[in-house]
Amino acid sequence: MIGGTDISYPSQADDSSLELCVRAIRQFWPGMIIEDDETNKRYDEFWQISFGDMKEIFVYQDEETADRWDDAGASPELEDTMIHIIRGQGEVFLVVDNPDCSPMKEILQTIKTGLSQDVFAVSAELVAA
Repeated sequence: MIGGTDISYPSQADDSSLELCVRAIRQFWPGMIIEDDETNKRYDEFWQISFGDMKEIFVYQDEETADRWDDAGASPELEDTMIHIIRGQGEVFLVVDNPDCSPMKEILQTIKTGLSQDVFAVSAELVAA
């Protein structure tokens, strides 16, 4: 963990948990940058990411913010501009600076709601009427 406030949410999405979190965050940070913790590779296009192979990611508000995190680390002026996400077995761990401030509070609620639903397990197959 990098510091901040640790939050744990149970997840019905299991292997798709990271993808669900990123989709939720993208609603608030459309220019977000995702960084794979293991390889340090950055992604700015959602379709480039192989979420099933990742266990831990950093999601930055945008590219400038990601660069500033690389340069300055966890500094006060970067508060609530990055979310650290770790996929566990049946749960997701998130690390944020201030979970009670807006818009972080709304981002976390969206993630929590998504993880509580098994949206990725719903079959995409249409059944004939």
